[in-house]
Amino acid sequence: MDAGGTSVTIGMAANVYVGLEATSGNPGGVLTLGTATFDNVSVDSAAAPAPVITSVSATTGSIGSQVTISGSHFGASQGSSLVTLNAVPMTINSWSDTSITITIASGAATGYLVVSVGPSMNDSNNVYFTVTTQPLPSGWFDQDVGNVGILGSAGYSNGTFTVSGAGGGIQYAADGFHFVYKPLSGTARSWRV
Repeated sequence: MDAGGTSVTIGMAANVYVGLEATSGNPGGVLTLGTATFDNVSVDSAAAPAPVITSVSATTGSIGSQVTISGSHFGASQGSSLVTLNAVPMTINSWSDTSITITIASGAATGYLVVSVGPSMNDSNNVYFTVTTQPLPSGWFDQDVGNVGILGSAGYSNGTFTVSGAGGGIQYAADGFHFVYKPLSGTARSWRV
């Protein structure tokens, strides 16, 4: 269940019905229909655990660039499984239970990257990916932090980063911004802007 970007885990009895619900919200709604859309639906059980993306080698890329998706429960081979970006299937280069390498396909657009494991097409968590002609340098990543209202983006060209973000920033009780970062490990480091 996804409630505004927050995953919720619910313990259940041994036998249950799992489904999707829509209502008009009108108590006398006999003649009124309400419509809901559900994407990235995944049902996780001991028999078929949902695929999980734990990291990607890049969060931006151009058409034709390669991206490695790391995680678990992808399945030993591709079979009928696929990876989509904004609902467009990507070209699969390699597939294992914990790693998939894709090429960003022609026609791909910025949106959510999702692993769908067949035959039931059980969907993974999604990762926002920006298709751009100016991808971030290798080892750099970007993501929205907090409640931003509008998805942000980032690019890099001629030694200059361009970052677009929404949200209230970091000066309020709840942060909201777009963040470009490079993971570092080891002893203390310094940097300059």
